[in-house]
Amino acid sequence: MSFTRRLFFENWRNKIVALIFAVGIWFVAFQSETSTLPATVTVDLHPEFSSDTVIVGTYFDAGGGRRQPFNGRVSVTFSGPRKQIDLLRERLRRQHSVFVPPGVERYELDEGDFGFPRDGVSIAKIEPAVIDVDQEKLVEVAVDNLRDRVQVVGAGSDVEVATEVVRPDWLRFRVPESYAKNFAIRIPIERPVLTRENATEENVAPQVTSMDPDLVARFVRVQSSESTESWVSAKDPPKVTVRVTLRERLAELENDAVRIQFRVPLLPHPYRILLHDEPDGVIPLKFVGPSSEIRRLEAAMRDNPDFAVVVPLPRHVDPSAGGVFTFGEDAIEVPDFPRVKVEQHRSRVAELKGAWSYEVKVNLASEVDR
Repeated sequence: MSFTRRLFFENWRNKIVALIFAVGIWFVAFQSETSTLPATVTVDLHPEFSSDTVIVGTYFDAGGGRRQPFNGRVSVTFSGPRKQIDLLRERLRRQHSVFVPPGVERYELDEGDFGFPRDGVSIAKIEPAVIDVDQEKLVEVAVDNLRDRVQVVGAGSDVEVATEVVRPDWLRFRVPESYAKNFAIRIPIERPVLTRENATEENVAPQVTSMDPDLVARFVRVQSSESTESWVSAKDPPKVTVRVTLRERLAELENDAVRIQFRVPLLPHPYRILLHDEPDGVIPLKFVGPSSEIRRLEAAMRDNPDFAVVVPLPRHVDPSAGGVFTFGEDAIEVPDFPRVKVEQHRSRVAELKGAWSYEVKVNLASEVDR
């Protein structure tokens, strides 16, 4: 028998048994070998009693005396038997909630916060391991005069706005204590539109203006007089119903010499109208109306030299008989400007002037003044 044949087949049963034992020992030794797994997980810190306490800030020491905000990301290194580490690699939980006891300002993470040691696996390293925690009590802030918090945005310079809060009567906010003193809200009315009805009701969400929006969403709770049994998140607060009344802003325009015309029915005889005290047929007037109309009127008076206001003859007067009549500013019409009213010029007010007077002369042979 050759050497090679004896090497492989002599006492072959014993050799097979030895090989099986050797493979088994190697496998057990391999699986028992210590292995490590570095990983990054997210830690959410919560107060242990969250009903009246919140964590408003978390920080860690970045080295060199630098204190940086903690974003929740933690580097951990797991150590244990290779088999368990391989299983952990497939089943690792990446999100963890950690509850911080009241009054604790520096919290040290340990492997118990992540559910270890377990199945022979422990955590060899946690970075950062120490978190500075700012905890605050929640306090209640009452906002009663909601009308003062209404802000109208984008209404335009030609529009006057009046607002009235229909409901609720009040709001209550639960906020971190350090934000209570300067707590402020607003109730924004965005770009109201002037309509024929003038008054509309808007359902508006109040906005906290004294805190960062992220803090508001995380911590602030709201209650209204319409629902006193529950507190809701400030991300979706109870609406405030506001009645918004709009009208065009009024403006004034004074002119010292406005041409005047009289509206007289057609007569079978020639006639003439004489305006007392104003032989040139021009009078001082003040115009009052919506600012847009006043601007348009000012342009019309400037660009049209024949512009004139109109005084109709009183209805109860027989113009064919002639006579002396009077009119006040309230009887004057402004053609093409129905929303513009005429009032006394300041010079007439200072002189205590009353009505204007004029005379209608009829049966004139040659003089006609229409």
